[in-house]
Amino acid sequence: MAEINASIPFDKRLWRQDIRGSLAHVAMLGRQGIIDQAAADAISTGLQQVQAEYEAGGVPVDLALEDIHMTVETRLKEIV
Repeated sequence: MAEINASIPFDKRLWRQDIRGSLAHVAMLGRQGIIDQAAADAISTGLQQVQAEYEAGGVPVDLALEDIHMTVETRLKEIV
């Protein structure tokens, strides 16, 4: 079932768009005061690190993480 459900082998090529969307979202959350600026900065820095890692080594494929957003989010949680 994991192989049928997981889209990461296909949508891993969307990592740049996923990270850009997440960077825009966290900037908005910080500007609106939904999260404090320190948290927004930490998340943005973490996303930039994920971006650098993917640029250098590609996107890891873990079928348990299902899709590109979960893959980015999981690595971001490890960093932040």
